Amino acid sequence: DCRKKEFVIPRQLLMTILSDLGGYTLGFVGGVCKRDHATVIYSKRTIHNTLWNDYLYGDKIREVYEKCERCK
Repeated sequence: DCRKKEFVIPRQLLMTILSDLGGYTLGFVGGVCKRDHATVIYSKRTIHNTLWNDYLYGDKIREVYEKCERCK
C-alpha cells in the first residue's frame, strides 16, 4: 500500500525538494510522483510543518532537505 507512512513521507519530501529547490512546477512534480498539483501543495505544507513540529521526523527531514539545498 503506497499510503503507508514509510512511503508517504519520502514521497512528500521528494515533492517538496523538487518544487522548492528544483524550481519545477507543481504540475510537473505531481506528474513525476503520479499525483495532482493539489497533493504537491499538501505535501509541501506537511513537510514544512513537520520540520518545526515533529521531533521524530523533523530532524531527519531537515538533514535531507539541507543536503539537497547545498547541492543546488
